[in-house]
Amino acid sequence: MHGLLQQYERQVDVLTRYIEATQTSGDMEDIHQLRVAIKNIRASLSLFECCSHGGFKKRHHVTLLAPVYKRAGKIREAQVNLLMLKGYPETKAFRQFLQKRVDKQSQILIAELAAFYQPELVELNKTLTAKVADLPERQVSLLTLQFLQDNWNQTNQLLQGERSIEDLHAVRRLLKEIREIVTLLLDTGVSHFNEEVVNEVNNRLNNKLSGQGMIDVMPKLNSLKKKLKPLHGVIGDWHDREVLQADVLKYLATHKDKTLKQFIANYRRKTNKLRNKVWGDVQSLFGD
Repeated sequence: MHGLLQQYERQVDVLTRYIEATQTSGDMEDIHQLRVAIKNIRASLSLFECCSHGGFKKRHHVTLLAPVYKRAGKIREAQVNLLMLKGYPETKAFRQFLQKRVDKQSQILIAELAAFYQPELVELNKTLTAKVADLPERQVSLLTLQFLQDNWNQTNQLLQGERSIEDLHAVRRLLKEIREIVTLLLDTGVSHFNEEVVNEVNNRLNNKLSGQGMIDVMPKLNSLKKKLKPLHGVIGDWHDREVLQADVLKYLATHKDKTLKQFIANYRRKTNKLRNKVWGDVQSLFGD
């Protein structure tokens, strides 16, 4: 657990850096990296909670970080929407509406970051360290693999269902968490598991692991990460389009704009095609 805790401390340092950078610049990339930092921290917290059998509870950390994460998310979505609509003159009124939202929400975010009580995070992290620092390595190894496999199984179950938009949003969340945990394990070098652990988990990461003594699963984790990268991109593109569509439809509910209405009708057809491609790509991942 020592390596995971060190990585977590680095994640907190990154968060602190982007809290300061966002207050100074309000730059789109800084806001994006602020959200990424919180996502990485939440992935670590989920793993700590799992490996401690609930001895550590992440809810206090999540509650502290949630307002900043949600506010930054609103700004990020509006900024992405503006980029996606660039070059479409028929969306001018809506883009002006989005820009006003970005300006207003950015001011609120900067105020929230200025008021963010970092000493509270420090105290929460002391409690975290006390509860997880001395966990047995075998327990951490077993439950880390179990955590990945549970997400993997949940994703596979969704593939067997109706494949609704809601299902695909759930698949996106699960695969993102898998990717974040795999990246965390690779970054910390925590990828050597006792043979007994591997055999007990059995058939983890869609392929049975076997060997003598300590087994290095880094090649398998690297392989999984490489497969997830392009899928992460195409799911992200689909998600951005769905968010844009929802935002436009909400706007049209209170604004009359025939050209924007026609634009989004054409846009939705392309999004539906992309959704079908995403499901096919996810199926291919599980068919490998």
